[in-house]
Formats: sequence, structure tokens, C-alpha cells
Amino acid sequence: MKLAFVTHAEHPELRETMPELWPEFMRHDPVVATFWPRLYDLYPDFQLWVRDRDARATVGYACTLPVNWDGTPSPRGVDWALSNGAAGEPTALCSIVAGVVPEYRGIGLAEAILRRLGSIASAHGLDALIAPARPTWKGRYP
Repeated sequence: MKLAFVTHAEHPELRETMPELWPEFMRHDPVVATFWPRLYDLYPDFQLWVRDRDARATVGYACTLPVNWDGTPSPRGVDWALSNGAAGEPTALCSIVAGVVPEYRGIGLAEAILRRLGSIASAHGLDALIAPARPTWKGRYP
């Protein structure tokens, strides 16, 4: 297995090659529905694809955006990041979602994605990588 980590800016054609991993409840969030499609156009350097070159398949991804974060967690989480968080001078990189196809889970790919996101943040002069967490079983209790 030979993995390649590339940004959407480098390979925009990969957007249509990733299987859908979003939980159903996220497809009905009005803030996500409004802002999500624009992430790839507004922040292509911050969207990450993982390709298995041998299998010629996209096996992981992460979608992020630069935000102005004062160090205080927002109870609005992803909604805050996609709306208010993008206002002002960015100080942190916020991970909106990251995923790995089931066949590639358990081999350390998630950790590698997080490390790469940290490198992207650092390369853009951002001080932190943050990720709003959703409660366990959120998909069962939308």
C-alpha cells in the first residue's frame, strides 16, 4: 500500500471519488447545507484527500477551514466554525469532518491524517488544530 496525501487545490477531481461517510443527521443540518458546498471553492488548500496509489482509490479525507478562535470552545461546534468562526483573522485550523473507508481503518491512517492537518495548519501560520466533537451515538438521537 502506497498512500498519497494531497489537497483539493492539487487534485480537485478527487472530490467525486470518495464514498459517502457522513452520518444521516448531518445531511439535514441547515448550517452545514448552506456552507458545506463552498468549502472546496473557498478553502481548497485546507481539504485533504488520501489516495492508495496501488489500489487507485481514495481511502480517506478531511475537510477543514481556518477560523478565528480565541481558545474558548463554542457550544455550537461545527455550526460556529462554518458561520461565525470564519470571520476575522484566522488563528486555528478547524476540522469539520475526517473519514477513512472501512477497509482502511485500524492501520493508523486517522493518526496520519491528523498529523498532516497539523502540518497544513502550521504551513499557513495557524497556531492550533481544533475539532468540534459530536456526542457518541448522535446519529441515533438527532
